[in-house]
Amino acid sequence: MLKRIAGFVFVLMVLVFTIGSVSAEAEILVYPSVTYVGFSQPFRVLNSIETNETTIKIFNWDFGNGDKKTTSVGNIIYTYNETGDYDLKINFTDSKNVTYTGTFDVEVLPAKAKAQSLMTEKLTQLKNVSAFISAQNVFYGDSLKSALGLGDIELAIANVQKKNASASSDANYEELLSLLLDINIPQSIYVSESLANSPFYFEESKIDLSALEELGSGTKEGTNEQYVDAIYYWYNNDFESTFSYKKYSAYIDGEKVNVLNVFEMGFNNKGGLVPYLIVDDLENLKFDKSYGEKKKSGSVGIEIKDSVKKIIFSTTQDIGFENLPVFISPALEDLSVSSGSGGEIVEGISKWVWFTLILILLLGIGVGVYVFLKIWYDKKYEAHLFPNKNDLYNMVSYVHSSKQKKMNNSDIEKNLKKAGWSSEKISYVMKKYAGKKTGMPI
Repeated sequence: MLKRIAGFVFVLMVLVFTIGSVSAEAEILVYPSVTYVGFSQPFRVLNSIETNETTIKIFNWDFGNGDKKTTSVGNIIYTYNETGDYDLKINFTDSKNVTYTGTFDVEVLPAKAKAQSLMTEKLTQLKNVSAFISAQNVFYGDSLKSALGLGDIELAIANVQKKNASASSDANYEELLSLLLDINIPQSIYVSESLANSPFYFEESKIDLSALEELGSGTKEGTNEQYVDAIYYWYNNDFESTFSYKKYSAYIDGEKVNVLNVFEMGFNNKGGLVPYLIVDDLENLKFDKSYGEKKKSGSVGIEIKDSVKKIIFSTTQDIGFENLPVFISPALEDLSVSSGSGGEIVEGISKWVWFTLILILLLGIGVGVYVFLKIWYDKKYEAHLFPNKNDLYNMVSYVHSSKQKKMNNSDIEKNLKKAGWSSEKISYVMKKYAGKKTGMPI
């Protein structure tokens, strides 16, 4: 019995076998049933025998021309060298030592027919891919062309067309067939993931102080923890960043392949410092234009001047927005890092000076406490609430995605509470997302 599925001709055979007094039927599917001279054809057996309890130990293939092969899986690549009709015999044994045998008709046609049809198929695929790329903006399109090697593909297709124009013998068409099979054009290409205008937060693990020291200016004078705290304090108070993201995937030879990731980052600098964007030197990293970027020790740094409102870059490395190796920070010399020491008090100060200092301290203690609490709320409260900064990032991202779905604040807060977040953390995140004051509630 023949079945045609998705352009292939399959042979379906119902095998009847007997084990003792028990009879059963097994459906065996073999495809394709048509191949071409000189074409390395994958043959595959599908069956209703293999289950969780039953496996097949060995497949024996007899191609009807004297060649025989043995495999441990139900597929094989084989090349027929002459046209004709062949009986493909398959014999296999399952884990219960039951043997199944079937014979299937295989038609082998001249290479010319396959070469012509495959060239038409490749030209159609190239046309479709080119049309998709043309619909993207210039940088996205150029990055896709580079990632797919479209220039080389077009040259290879042109070479095949030239050879096809003068081909006359079977040997010529067999060569054409071989050349066409080496050209990998996606059957389809599409945007498999995307995100638009999401707040950008970076994890502590993404902060590379050595790269910042090399690509920026200044040297470390405090601990790593002090600098990380200073970066987060600056970022949360003086800087805002959003990002958009697209992942392009393609189907090549029936398999999904990740082709390209493109990121757009937007900036709003609310302070006076000029920060740097630091990104790992990713695979085939490309920027939409020159930003005066510098490369050192596996990282790329860009100074985000006032004129830079957006940076677009692409990479063929398979990463997503959730693991993007990027952070933003001022130069080390511009970060305010506490030395951890209040200085030394000079000996020999008069008692009157001591009295005056203590009096000033007592008179100003109320203001001092207020200022201390305000600084603590501004600088440390977030770290106190979210010792794991990933929690803050995840909560803000959830709020953002929920807002995009038109969910109201009450429902968002209710869902966060159900997820186990405290009311204090929920209140902080909702205020932070709305751009409201998150400092001391006085």
